[in-house]
Amino acid sequence: MHMAIEYKEGGQAVDGASTFEHNRLLSKARTSEFLGISERHLDRLSASGVVPPPITIGRRKYWKFGGLVDWTNSHSGSASGKKK
Repeated sequence: MHMAIEYKEGGQAVDGASTFEHNRLLSKARTSEFLGISERHLDRLSASGVVPPPITIGRRKYWKFGGLVDWTNSHSGSASGKKK
């Protein structure tokens, strides 16, 4: 399932996220939910460098929402890491 993400600001469509949304951090649970995969699969994709790298704060990992949007828009929706 490939999803092209589009936002509306002030009634006008904007391709990509606003600066705030683009830099928003998502937890592992939210990231896996957004990608439609399990947390374990996210761990595997992250370890293999397929998805954008997480930011580590303490012992927790977070992903930038904008990086995930860009990644999903440039890859097939299967989260396999294979380009279209």
